[in-house]
Amino acid sequence: AKYSQLFVLAKAVADAQEIYYMANGEYSKEWDRLDIALPSGFDRYDNVYMNDDEKKLALSLDPGGSSAVTAVDRFMGVSLVLYYKNNNGVLSGIRQCRATGNTERGKKICKSLGGVYESENESNGAIYRLP
Repeated sequence: AKYSQLFVLAKAVADAQEIYYMANGEYSKEWDRLDIALPSGFDRYDNVYMNDDEKKLALSLDPGGSSAVTAVDRFMGVSLVLYYKNNNGVLSGIRQCRATGNTERGKKICKSLGGVYESENESNGAIYRLP
């Protein structure tokens, strides 16, 4: 249930980014420019990152310039990555679950979300494409 909530939150941010893109021709790199209310507990780290230290959750708007929203559960070692639809890249509209650190628990969570294994690497862990 926790990951479903995390996914819903990441999708809401991605949808707000698409609306911003349609109005401005680019994605926002600042939370304040998006028409979205984040749940209580999240504190802004800077313009791009937000954290909920108690729940060990983090959100980022444009990690490494990848035109994606990323929701991270640092406790369970899982990241949800939603690439924006209008980013003109090969990942446009792709949704991923990443088992950071290649933990078995993280892999099970990704599979439970309907993830299909794609690849893995040292920096992202096991990557699963979500439906």
